[in-house]
Amino acid sequence: MPVFSTPFAQLDLLRQPDQPHEPLQAFDAADEYLLNHLHEQGLTSSVRVLVLNDSFGALAASLAGQAQVTSSGDSHLGHLGLQ
Repeated sequence: MPVFSTPFAQLDLLRQPDQPHEPLQAFDAADEYLLNHLHEQGLTSSVRVLVLNDSFGALAASLAGQAQVTSSGDSHLGHLGLQ
């Protein structure tokens, strides 16, 4: 299982539906870049963050314990990832 390690969380994320021989991950370099940038900006728990179209929920799941996160999008897989 791929580990998504960010300044905010270390998560075991899988793309849904799980396909054991599929090399794609539930996160990408853009997710890592954005989370590193938010960390450098000094994100605090009082900050409200709106996450749009987080395909697999990697951004919102990473930020959930660090900020007030609202996530919106049309991806059912992103919704499942946040449950």
